[in-house]
Amino acid sequence: MLPDFPKIKNELAKAYFQIFKKMVEEYTPDPFLRQVQVFEGERTAIVREDGTKDENNPFKVESLLTISTEEIPTLRIEEVLKRLNEMAKQLSSERQKKLYQSLSDQLDKAGRMMEGKGRPLSAEVILEALDSVMITFDEKGVPQIPTLVIHPNLLDKAKAADAEFQKDPKLRARYDQIISKKREEWNAREATRRLVG
Repeated sequence: MLPDFPKIKNELAKAYFQIFKKMVEEYTPDPFLRQVQVFEGERTAIVREDGTKDENNPFKVESLLTISTEEIPTLRIEEVLKRLNEMAKQLSSERQKKLYQSLSDQLDKAGRMMEGKGRPLSAEVILEALDSVMITFDEKGVPQIPTLVIHPNLLDKAKAADAEFQKDPKLRARYDQIISKKREEWNAREATRRLVG
């Protein structure tokens, strides 16, 4: 009977898992979509500024890597890494779909989903979206503009909207007005905030 080498197998499993985690991160470009570990409980909750609360149940995302016993004697590390990479791509894609669906459901439930009402994506539509959300400011007064999430099919239209915004001084003036209004709202919120301590 051949020796089992459990310690070596355990070290290899840990190394493959670390490689796999890095691969999944590479296929998850947006840090918003990165995983957050919940150490206790079965769900998470979002408590909004207005006091409303939504509980979220975790969802299952899985991917499968199969290696038959017949393959083992001739299986090279390059093939294992290739299969891990495919598995990481599949897992990341499934996770992104579920997270965006969950986000869409939450935004719709909270009345924060903005529809274009048949209009194409444009600088004007983006400014309307910006005007409808809360914007915070850092300690230097720089606005922390929220991330705009769009379908990949709209990327060209988003680039065209940005070019339109860069060319049109009226659109830039409207942006400045929105930021000024949001700064006033932020200052009012900060002035009425209760300090703890």
